[in-house]
Amino acid sequence: MPSFDRETRAFHPHLTLGRVEREDGAGAFRGLDELMAALSYTASVPVRSMELMRSQTFREGATYTVLSSFPLAAG
Repeated sequence: MPSFDRETRAFHPHLTLGRVEREDGAGAFRGLDELMAALSYTASVPVRSMELMRSQTFREGATYTVLSSFPLAAG
């Protein structure tokens, strides 16, 4: 079993809503807030579970692995 050094940085949970190529930088999202604010969306999307995922980025793209799945109760 591999050994890892203890993480010293504080844990900051987050949701990744988008990802861009490194050379594009944060400017790739400029204006997205105005574009999204102009959208009208009235449909509902049922969410039955939430997955905890690991993402690993490689030159060829990202690989996503489900680490755990959490079923949600019906409302």
